[in-house]
Amino acid sequence: MAGQKSALGEYLCARRRLLVPEQVGLPIDRHRRVEGLRRDEVAALAGISREYYVRLEQGRDTRPSMQVITALARALQLDEYAIRYLVRLATPQPPRPLSAGALPGDITGRLLDQWPDSPALVLDPNRDIVASNRLARAVVPESFQVGMNLMLNAFLPGARLRHPDWAGLVADHAGALRYYSDPENMRRQEIVEQLLREQPEFERCWKRHDARPFSERTFHVEIAGIGTIELNIQLFSLPVHFGYELMVVFPSPGTPAAAAIAYLAAGGSAIESTSTL
Repeated sequence: MAGQKSALGEYLCARRRLLVPEQVGLPIDRHRRVEGLRRDEVAALAGISREYYVRLEQGRDTRPSMQVITALARALQLDEYAIRYLVRLATPQPPRPLSAGALPGDITGRLLDQWPDSPALVLDPNRDIVASNRLARAVVPESFQVGMNLMLNAFLPGARLRHPDWAGLVADHAGALRYYSDPENMRRQEIVEQLLREQPEFERCWKRHDARPFSERTFHVEIAGIGTIELNIQLFSLPVHFGYELMVVFPSPGTPAAAAIAYLAAGGSAIESTSTL
């Protein structure tokens, strides 16, 4: 419960600091020294007392009503995913099992293997790969193996240079990690602590407290004997297992990438490949 209390207050504080007065209709003050909005300004916009809002940020009140949550979401200009995340932080919930064992990995792996023409994998809430099919491992052998973590993979050597929007990739993975994972989960804590120590770009993204599903994205992979191709990724949530996602990798029709995927699906092997995921 303590983690939820801390998370709610930290989230409210982070989101108000991202807003500037003119975004919410307040006059511009050239001598203003406060980063973002002040607590009293958020309280006024939400129609609650400053004292009550301070209790929320400090973790002394952790169960605001849905009416208060709605008012805060409006005041902080949260989108639909941020609102859902805020509701989860403010609503007591039983712990969720987030280990790979929470999902029948063997069954899922066999299901993915029924798709011989589409690279596919399953992620858990911590961005760990819990299942992947043969074609996914053939396309990106150094990143799509079971047990690897896509948040950590974003910082593999060369990823920044090879990805057309590397900062966006990091932000997407960080937002999805926060949105889906449990702050109390030891694996999540291990990933976050490691990246906060080693990666300034992750720290910048993490401090924003963005929480959202991973967006659609393209990435580049170099297949030996074929060259560099561009692939698309699409993620689908698994409704029975919150936070688990099915990731499908696919080429645009009629492109060299489509020919490369067909070649690998037919049994061709890549001697080596490098990717940006």
